[in-house]
Amino acid sequence: MKDYAKTLARLVAYACYLTGTCIIITVLVELVFQIRYELAPFTQISCDVPADAGYATETEYCEIREEQDKVTWGMGRYEPYVEWSRCPYNGRFVSIGRNGLRKTLVNNCSMPIRIHVYGGSTVWGTGVKDADTLPSLLSTLVSEQLSGCYEVTNCGEGGYVTAQDLNKFVAMIRGGNAPDVAVFLGGINDAYVAYQDLQAGYPQFSPLLAERLDPRNNTRNALVLRVIRTSYTYKTFVDNIAKPYEPNDAVEARIAATEAAALAFIENYSMAKAIADSRGIECFFVLQPSLHISKKRLTEREKAVLASQDRRLVEVMTDFFNLVRRKSSKLDLVDLSTMLDNEQNNVFADRFHLTPSGNMSLARKIAELIISKEMATRKRHQDE
Repeated sequence: MKDYAKTLARLVAYACYLTGTCIIITVLVELVFQIRYELAPFTQISCDVPADAGYATETEYCEIREEQDKVTWGMGRYEPYVEWSRCPYNGRFVSIGRNGLRKTLVNNCSMPIRIHVYGGSTVWGTGVKDADTLPSLLSTLVSEQLSGCYEVTNCGEGGYVTAQDLNKFVAMIRGGNAPDVAVFLGGINDAYVAYQDLQAGYPQFSPLLAERLDPRNNTRNALVLRVIRTSYTYKTFVDNIAKPYEPNDAVEARIAATEAAALAFIENYSMAKAIADSRGIECFFVLQPSLHISKKRLTEREKAVLASQDRRLVEVMTDFFNLVRRKSSKLDLVDLSTMLDNEQNNVFADRFHLTPSGNMSLARKIAELIISKEMATRKRHQDE
């Protein structure tokens, strides 16, 4: 009996020893992978933006991104119909009103012609200060070149897909804030949904929201799985082991998802146009510039950013933009996806967003569209 007890005690001690060793090894491995991701090349180069990109100093981009990191997006604050918006904030570079909209430099006047700009983080202005967002630059350009009072509103938000833009547009109209002119800029986020293997047109955080609302995910086993899936060890396994050996059926599924995303993109813009036409709102639908499909002579920094990308993301972006171009014949889509190809300086701040210089070039193109349409309308009224 004593021998049995001693054997059992040794087994228990050995099991505890193995368990403790496994826990320590797991924690160390997780720590190593966390350090690896923190020191990844993309993170290292993210603040290295020369002054010729439109920033006041070489460190301004870093300072802006640090401030913007304090303003959570995604699941930050729930907003009906579009799922999220940011909380009010008033900083040195970023100002967000109580309505969740980012501040735009506007000319204060009575009875303005209202211009709304819808889109994702490029419209919102990731990586640039309030004065250098696309809506702010557009406000300045239009006001300078057209007599009259123009008020531009930044309706963009980080991660928004065209379905959210459409819902935001409808919400603004329903709330009595209908614009006279609406500009929709998109492409990258809808394509990214296909890369994430989400249902076409779905917001990027839909699975997370659904997971949190599903009572089945509050069990002990579900919580353990959630911890595992959010670990750096799991991410490393997926990125370096699972993805490189992607089976053929996964490739076919990704191609189908990309096509579905392109069709959803066009359909959402078509619905926005139908609503706008019924209310006499002038609309411009713009396919945004993308580093992934650009043919410009990349700067060293832009080359480093592109080289750090998953090749599947580049493939999805390329296929998506090509599909949209081919299938949007019935939609008056303005293709500015390669408009920055002739630029020599740093116009891409990171893999998705533009520098102040890039925003200015894009704002000029969109301002030309608005001004041209406005001048044609004025001439027609004069002739009548």
